[in-house]
Amino acid sequence: MSNQYPYGDDDRTRQFSQGDYGQSPFSQNNQQPRYQQQPQQYQQPQVPQQYPTNYDDQGPTLLAGKFDAKKVSVNLVLLGVLSAVVSFAVVLIVDQLLAVVVTDLVAQGPGAAVIYGVVAGIIGVLAGLLYVPVSDTGNEGLFNAAIIALTVAAAVFYVIFGGLLEGDWLTLLSLAAILCAGISAYAAPARIEAARVR
Repeated sequence: MSNQYPYGDDDRTRQFSQGDYGQSPFSQNNQQPRYQQQPQQYQQPQVPQQYPTNYDDQGPTLLAGKFDAKKVSVNLVLLGVLSAVVSFAVVLIVDQLLAVVVTDLVAQGPGAAVIYGVVAGIIGVLAGLLYVPVSDTGNEGLFNAAIIALTVAAAVFYVIFGGLLEGDWLTLLSLAAILCAGISAYAAPARIEAARVR
């Protein structure tokens, strides 16, 4: 039986040349395949940048989602300072008038007027801050009416139970401070609305 592959020309041990199966994908100078010589650059799809249109997402910077907290704070602090100055002046004038009109009454002096002014400014600002949850509910007019009603009620309470009917004229100093606090609370909504986010 003859051998299919003779020993002199054994195909199993023969080394094939490069041209037997066509041109090799590897070049002589560069051992990388041709399809890797010029790689295609992947371009990431550009997504349009989205800017926030809902200001409610900026929770820490907003007050109740409607007002800039920083502007509200600045406006109310300025209102409180102005309220304290005006209250100080009003109480001091009332104190001096009482000392002139009532002969046996000694004026309390600027020290008492400062205390009344500071208390009136703080109370007015705190009462005006209650406008924030009321805004945009349709009850803004009722808020102003409530401020007026509370001011009148506090004044009547001091007239009846503060000793004014019994001749304690110093109660008028408290009444002057109450009126100044009520005016400050009434003016607070306008200062808060000035800090609304447009």
